[in-house]
Amino acid sequence: MAPGNLESAVGWAIWTLQNTSMSKASIFKKARARFGVPAMAIEREVLARLGQSWMDARSADLMAQFRPQHVYDRSLSMRVHYAARKHLKDI
Repeated sequence: MAPGNLESAVGWAIWTLQNTSMSKASIFKKARARFGVPAMAIEREVLARLGQSWMDARSADLMAQFRPQHVYDRSLSMRVHYAARKHLKDI
């Protein structure tokens, strides 16, 4: 593992974290594959630079952004499921 690779991997991971909604795990896996640096080393360095509070805030923002759609999709599928179950029961 060359030091330049770690710097490049960390820079890419930070840019990707700040500019996309990709999951942390996916970002670190892609950085590992792209730069040949262990994902844990990248994650440690990213945490050292950005801080745990920034990472927590990002997670909360992503949950707020995507969770309502997930909840809606789940409730819609449950309504369809219950309607189908009721229909089959009434036959």
